[in-house]
Amino acid sequence: MSYPFFGLVRTGTQLRYTFRVYPTVPQRLRAARLFGCCRVVFNDAVAARRRAHAEGLPYPSSAELSRKLITEAKRTEERAWLGEVSSVPLQQALRDADAAYANFFASIKGKRKGRRMGLPRFKKRSYRQAARFTRNAGFKLLDDGRLRLPKLGTRGPGRHSREFAFVLVIWCSWVQFAIMRS
Repeated sequence: MSYPFFGLVRTGTQLRYTFRVYPTVPQRLRAARLFGCCRVVFNDAVAARRRAHAEGLPYPSSAELSRKLITEAKRTEERAWLGEVSSVPLQQALRDADAAYANFFASIKGKRKGRRMGLPRFKKRSYRQAARFTRNAGFKLLDDGRLRLPKLGTRGPGRHSREFAFVLVIWCSWVQFAIMRS
């Protein structure tokens, strides 16, 4: 794998380092599986909330969705493949669905600045694919500069000199490291 450095991007309270990496074929396949699992969990969360709204029931809580869509789904035969990827990006996909609904409701109530947000939409395979690993996910920056992600293997980039709050893997060739400022 080769991995040139691409730059530094400042966004609000975070500092992001973006690298381009060139994963091997097995790593691409594992990453594609991870992105697909994250998309399925996000879409299931949106579908569960839409179903609850249509039936006039209260929205399911995040803990309830996590239990049903990740923990219990891994035990079923038709969703056992969710166990082949790290559970942290799946939890982050649920958090993304929660944030999308929170932004929607804040937009309706006028508490959110900017344009009005619509209901969260289902993610498609053709859209931007991403998975987020938080600090407690077990990602590790090795001494030789490579990045080890749980159940994905070891990938580039080259240099690092600080602790990162989370790693965002975008499709198969971009990796962003974010530093949270305190």
